[in-house]
Amino acid sequence: MGLVNLKTIPDKAYRDHYAVGAFNVVDLTFLEAIIETAQQQNSPVILNIAEVHFPFVTLENLVPLIQTVAACTPVD
Repeated sequence: MGLVNLKTIPDKAYRDHYAVGAFNVVDLTFLEAIIETAQQQNSPVILNIAEVHFPFVTLENLVPLIQTVAACTPVD
């Protein structure tokens, strides 16, 4: 599925009666674990970057990584 408008995820989940997890990404290890599990479960996820992590990561480094990995992830 890749990246989608956040509004589409909860609307579909509500309509189809399931929950969608939202997970904070702080580095590549977290991102890979979240994506691998989403693929195994064939489940969409919401990827967050928490403001509390800004002293440790920069949006300029993390966002392109998330976009690239999400765009290549075949989860509906």
